[in-house]
Amino acid sequence: MKRYVGAFLPALLSVVLFGATVFWLVLPNTEEAILAKKKDLIRELTLSVCSLAGTYHQQEQAGLLTRGQAQGRMLDRLRQMRYGQDGKDYFWVTDLTPRVVMHPFRPYLEGVEVSQYSDIQGNRMFQDMARVAREHGQGFVSYVWQWKDDPSRVAPKLSHVRLFQPWGWVIGTGIYTDDVKQEMDVMTRNLTLVGAGVMVLVSLLAGYITWRNIKTDHGRKLAEEALAESEERFRGISANAQDGIVMIDQEGRVSFWNRAAQEIFGYTAQEVMGRDMHLLLAPPRFHDAYRAAFAAFQGTGRGQAVGRIL
Repeated sequence: MKRYVGAFLPALLSVVLFGATVFWLVLPNTEEAILAKKKDLIRELTLSVCSLAGTYHQQEQAGLLTRGQAQGRMLDRLRQMRYGQDGKDYFWVTDLTPRVVMHPFRPYLEGVEVSQYSDIQGNRMFQDMARVAREHGQGFVSYVWQWKDDPSRVAPKLSHVRLFQPWGWVIGTGIYTDDVKQEMDVMTRNLTLVGAGVMVLVSLLAGYITWRNIKTDHGRKLAEEALAESEERFRGISANAQDGIVMIDQEGRVSFWNRAAQEIFGYTAQEVMGRDMHLLLAPPRFHDAYRAAFAAFQGTGRGQAVGRIL
């Protein structure tokens, strides 16, 4: 039984090792990779929006629009811009005061000076955004904010802000880290189901192989017992036969010598067992012929030769 368990354990340990590698190494790295990809996305989005604002600024400089018209059209565009899987991720604009210029889901903040505005953790996010934009031109800010268009729910958020220098605007957009966690939860659940399925398949396969091995070993044991019983019965019959019966192996050595052979040739079984048959019994003048005949016998592939000596 230990041998069968030993055959099953490597497969089981392989699955366990695979699961440990996935959940303790692959998934954490995947979460970091997803977060890094989303950070790259919002960085590129703020750059694109600033480029769009630049086209309206060019029209302002060309005298085609006043500053108020250029900014108004830009803000109208931004209010309608959405992205993300549910189409609810958005952009907002503040100035360096900081004062909210535009916020699509909290319009009551527009025109309000928000330097002292803080989230439930005490982060003064608008002040931090203005500072990052002023000092670095762009950057990331973490805080807690309402969940998209649902003011009753708040969640951790990571935003990227970029300064549009001609108008002194701080343009920002962000991702909710809960989105990343939800993606990871779905991935973890799917991998767990796949892992469980693999575990079941490996267990079934290992069980089937073990069952086949047990069945094969049982069949082999029965065959060996039957063969041993048959040989024992044959030896019992042969030992008491009236005819001399000699058995030799493929090398020509005596493997069986019954009582009648002993009476015929005058050798006891102890004297001849394991000895070369043709050197033992055949006269020297027949040795060459015997070797030739025995070589022909060996070519048949049989395990033994049985001779009946009259």
